[in-house]
Amino acid sequence: MASKNLELIGMSIKDFTNLLNASKEDREILFREAHLIPTYKKLDELSLASVFLSSLTMIEEFRNLFCKEIGLSRIGYLKAYTEVSFPKTTIYDESSIKKGPLRVDGLLLQIAGGKIKDGVLFEMKMGSQEVNSRQINTYLNLAKELKIPRLVSISNQFVPSPTDYPVEIQRTNSVSLYHFSWRYIITLGSILLTDNDLNISDPDQ
Repeated sequence: MASKNLELIGMSIKDFTNLLNASKEDREILFREAHLIPTYKKLDELSLASVFLSSLTMIEEFRNLFCKEIGLSRIGYLKAYTEVSFPKTTIYDESSIKKGPLRVDGLLLQIAGGKIKDGVLFEMKMGSQEVNSRQINTYLNLAKELKIPRLVSISNQFVPSPTDYPVEIQRTNSVSLYHFSWRYIITLGSILLTDNDLNISDPDQ
């Protein structure tokens, strides 16, 4: 039975924590916390997602640059997760043999005043892998059902600006769609390492 009441945006941190710690049969979200040094056995998109998302939570200047690109408020703090799925939603991975819950590479939550104020779903591709219309359209439907207002994809495909998209997509007014190339992400990081007013203030970071 699909849950139509799972809305992360506006949920208190206490309720979200209870959601994460629910019993297996009642669990509405499955996840792994993002880490700067991932525990995955091989370098793949999940490893990239873990490193990238954890960097956003730890490095204020990097967070500010990226959040500005997608219109995400910089108040409060961020929590990041990888391998995220929502077993009780109506959106399933029809291409999978098991046809289980759709799994996204990353989830970023903006938290302020003890509540989740905003959120972003992420899809990562590495090497020659490219985003495809069917997959992204399905993720848009998932974001729409969960009322998560942003979907971001990252691959080696170049676009003129983050609001452009490398493949044809059925856009929806309720979910803002962004795409970044890894080259662009590296450029954002490089800006913080050169001698300018945007340098990272904390030498450990």
